Amino acid sequence: MAAPRPPGGMIGVSRRLLKELAATEPGDAPYLSVYLDWRVDLSSPGRVETSVTDLAGREMGRRQSAVWFKDRLGELAQEYDTAEAGRRSFEADVERIQAYLNRPPDPAAKGLVFFACWARDVFAPLELPVPVPNGFYVDDRPHIYHLARLPEEWGRYALVMAESDLVKVFSITLGRVMDRETREEDPAEVRRHDQGGWSQARYQRHIDNTVMHFAKGAAELIQQVVDRDRLDEIILAADEPVRSELLRQMPEQLRARVFREEPILMDTPDAEAVEEVLPIIQERQREKAHRHVEELADRLGMGGAAAAGVEAVALALNEGRVGRLILDDAENGRRGWECAACGAMGGSDVEQCPYCGGAVRRVDLWEEMVRRAVRTDAELTVLHDGGALARWEGVGALLRF
Repeated sequence: MAAPRPPGGMIGVSRRLLKELAATEPGDAPYLSVYLDWRVDLSSPGRVETSVTDLAGREMGRRQSAVWFKDRLGELAQEYDTAEAGRRSFEADVERIQAYLNRPPDPAAKGLVFFACWARDVFAPLELPVPVPNGFYVDDRPHIYHLARLPEEWGRYALVMAESDLVKVFSITLGRVMDRETREEDPAEVRRHDQGGWSQARYQRHIDNTVMHFAKGAAELIQQVVDRDRLDEIILAADEPVRSELLRQMPEQLRARVFREEPILMDTPDAEAVEEVLPIIQERQREKAHRHVEELADRLGMGGAAAAGVEAVALALNEGRVGRLILDDAENGRRGWECAACGAMGGSDVEQCPYCGGAVRRVDLWEEMVRRAVRTDAELTVLHDGGALARWEGVGALLRF
């Protein structure tokens, strides 16, 4: 998985990428997974070597993750004896990461992720438009927990801004615009003024027909973008009469995706308009996460297709029955086991596999559960406010069968 600097800067987090990472087999050489919150801290003095300047050379702030990375690197380097074969691979990966950081990443990047294993010829740097928590993991496989949860936390949304002669459709994924489509009508077609020789009623019918025609084309454009980019829901910003006509022209299944209407003016700069709806998107995703927990509780109460608690969910993952894995981030760091022979996993403290009697090794339990969820095309929900899953050891699952 050798990867150069992402073309055009930042990338999204595709299911294909996650499945490739989750499918990585354990190996002997150290596999580095580095997560850096690359936002600029405008308030902290930090260290001189981490300062960030604008084009005029004025200091803007500092990246505390750069300090954290250097400190954490020093701690981890001491764990590798110079005689160990893995040290060469570890040091080569560190050099590649440092060289990458010395070249300025995309200025808009808020999160950086590196997957690296020199011994396997792997170096995959990712620049993301959203922050990630700092993390430096050295294991036999990539750590994907913090990456895999991002698509669900941010969702895939359309922001539609429309007036009588213009519609703009933004595809928003991971907190930024991935695509933008527009459709524009000749303003003269919908301008309201006296048309000599036309009766007012006749002219009004002309205006109404023009608005209907434009709204029909706008609805078709919205449908195309939603289908092409696999968008979940729509935020609409439109005034009358376009708003009502646009909703009327939308097919029922498309209209049902409009969950929020916002009074955003059409002349609002694109970046500001998108920034305005990001808190709405995040809140919507949190609501969805809690609805998954409610569904879990309902299914458990009725004896339906659900599992809760570490061992029950681990068993369901082993059997490939999980449709949606639900985790409490506060419980991240739990340890579990994985069998080297049959591949089963669990959360109890065992010395051999209870299924085949094979040797087991200790693993990061949440990480291993996420790997298996990704490999079996299960959806992932991670809660950050705590408490909702406490009665189930911080983990539950909606099952396929």
